[in-house]
Amino acid sequence: MMHQHPTGNPPGNAPPVHQLQSQQQPQPSLQTLQHPAMAQPGAFQAANAIPNIPQPSCTLIHAYNANTVPAPLGPYSSVVRVDNALYVSGVVAIDPKTDKLMVGGVEAETRKAMIYVKRILEEAGSSLERMALVRLYVTHIGDMEKINNVYEEFVSAPYPARVMVEVRSLPLGAHIEVEVMALISSTCRL
Repeated sequence: MMHQHPTGNPPGNAPPVHQLQSQQQPQPSLQTLQHPAMAQPGAFQAANAIPNIPQPSCTLIHAYNANTVPAPLGPYSSVVRVDNALYVSGVVAIDPKTDKLMVGGVEAETRKAMIYVKRILEEAGSSLERMALVRLYVTHIGDMEKINNVYEEFVSAPYPARVMVEVRSLPLGAHIEVEVMALISSTCRL
């Protein structure tokens, strides 16, 4: 027996977009977060009106290595720009004089990695305030309090989204690696 989809279409046949729109449940307003970028009238209307989202005529992709931080450790770019988004590769606390890991423990490494992230973002036309997502890879999740104490020196409310993942090891024996996604547009901030 073939099961009937709630839209009346058999499984595997997608309903027309107009049927999807009429069945969607209203999404809670993101404006309740009271973020300055969200306070603009209609700032998030386009995201809910799927057919009305303008499609870009092209996508700008630009990859480069920042001049203000040590060079990447392998065949990758330190930052990639896709339209108005920046993707910063994982950053560890490399001593620029020796190209080796900085000594001083997880707090010193966190501070240096965040300084490097700040430099990369500023060189690319963004800032720490425009970070949308931060991923922290750590070798010991028990260091979370120490990391948070340093991390708070670099971020303020409204905070970017963040993920902290414990891993077995990191490049050069680092205790922490920081990866970031940020915006560069001066008219929008997450």
